[in-house]
Parts: sequence; C-alpha cells; structure tokens
Amino acid sequence: MPKQVLTNENKAFIRENCLVISCSKMATLFGCSKSVVQRFLKSNGIHVPRDIRAKFKTEAMTGRTSFSQEEDDIIRREYINYPVKTLVDKFLPGRSFTGVAGRLKAMGLRIPAELVENRKKESRFQQGASPMNKGKKQAEFMSPEGIARTTNTRFKKGHLPHNTRTDFEISVRMDKTGIPYQYIRVSLGKWELLQRHVWEQHHGKIPPKHVIAFRDKNSLNCDISNLELLSMAENALRNSGTINLTDTTVAHYLATKSRKVDLDLKAELLKHPELIELKRNQLLLKRAIKENDKIRDRRNG
Repeated sequence: MPKQVLTNENKAFIRENCLVISCSKMATLFGCSKSVVQRFLKSNGIHVPRDIRAKFKTEAMTGRTSFSQEEDDIIRREYINYPVKTLVDKFLPGRSFTGVAGRLKAMGLRIPAELVENRKKESRFQQGASPMNKGKKQAEFMSPEGIARTTNTRFKKGHLPHNTRTDFEISVRMDKTGIPYQYIRVSLGKWELLQRHVWEQHHGKIPPKHVIAFRDKNSLNCDISNLELLSMAENALRNSGTINLTDTTVAHYLATKSRKVDLDLKAELLKHPELIELKRNQLLLKRAIKENDKIRDRRNG
C-alpha cells in the first residue's frame, strides 16, 4: 500500500478543526486512514482533551446502539452515585451489567479508582458481621424457585468425594517432628497406624500404656519381624537422647556454654560425625568410670 501523505491544506484543516471534528471524520474527508491523522496530531504536539474525545466517541455510537437518550442521561447522571450493578437494578432493569458497563466506556465515563476501592471495601464482610442467612432455614432466605434450582448441584445422601480411599489402602503421613508413618484404612473414616494394625493381626490386642516400636528405627518398615512391643517407660528410655547419646544430643553438649546453646555451632557440628563420635566416646568413658566408682564404694562400704 502506498504511503498516505497529508497535503498542506489537510494539515491546516486538522489544526483548525481537531477540537470539533473527530479523527475518523477527518480521515474520511481526506481519503486516508484514521491513524494518519492521529500520527500528525501526536508528532505536532496537538492534544485533544479527554472529554472532547469522549464526545466524539458518543457521537460515533449514535445510531449504533439501542440505548435511548433518556437512558444515556440516567447513566451520565447516576454512574458516580451507584455501582454499575445497582444502577442497572434501580434505573435500568431491562439492561445487563455488561451492556451498561460497555456504554459507560463508549461515553467516555470513567469511575474514579478511589471510589472503586471504597465500594469494594464497603461490599466486603466487616469484622463481627453476621451472614444474612445465619440461623435461618433455607426457605426463609430463598424463594421456592431458587431452592428448586439448587437440587441438581447438591450432594446426594451417601455421596463420597472423588478421592475417597478404599479399605486397607495405605497412606503415608508426617507427624509433628517430620517422621513419616504409614496409616491403613480399616473402614470408612477410620484409619490406624500400620505398625499397630500388623502387630494386632499377629499377636492380638495391644495392652494399655504400650507402644509398637521399630527394631531398625525405620518407621516405614512395618514387617512383623521389625516390630516389638514396649511399655511407654521402656520406649521413653529407648528414645532418650541423653541415655543413648544421639548425634543431636552430643552436638547439643558440645555447643553449650554457660547454659546457652549456640545453634549455629550445633548445626555445624552435626556436619562432622567424627567430632560427634569423639565426644560420644568421652561421655561413655566418663559414665563407665563413674559406674565403677559406685560399685567400688558399695563394696568398701
């Protein structure tokens, strides 16, 4: 397509009439595209105010819209006073939200951003507010027609979610300390720890105040050969860090000074198992010496 060029007469006409004739109409008069006129205005620093552009847009829509002059007057008068949905419900019942919102845009009417934000805040539930249907039966806040429309989308009696597990299916869950345990579904809504379920299948009911422990310390190994029955007291001793001198406990000893633990030092020590092992052997040696001293004192006593 050959480049469209404005004549000097065209340019003079644009300068004189840009506030009374739209770019589209001038482009039609000159036999060029609207963008040619717009580029001339921009390159020459000529600015058409927003309200005049809105007026041109409204004039262009005349005859292309089903909105009457009366409806346009209502929109122009009330769009600041009411949100679009309320404006439609109160003054334009035969119109849609989308239609009126589009008409606002075509007329160049813009709701201030601050007013939009205030309306959003006012429409939210405020702290302490009660829902309009609180304590009411459905028939008290819905019409019979509305209730009938909800019947197709209600959960039916006995309906189960799509992700419902089947009996004897196993799920792995983390406890509060991050240790994984396996659970088995024994019936709808009832899950048991797998290690307890396996033990009871082989040895019967677990006595009160007893737990099932893992011989190899692997909480996911629920083979019956890896399980043992312990009282809670035995389990407490078995898991005691001070008695068993776990890596975490030994690192805690090494990082403690004047009853304060240096957590950064503790984390760094856990990266060096050889230091942990040296301290552990030292603590075990001290325990052995102390125990021998007690035995000797009893003999001499």
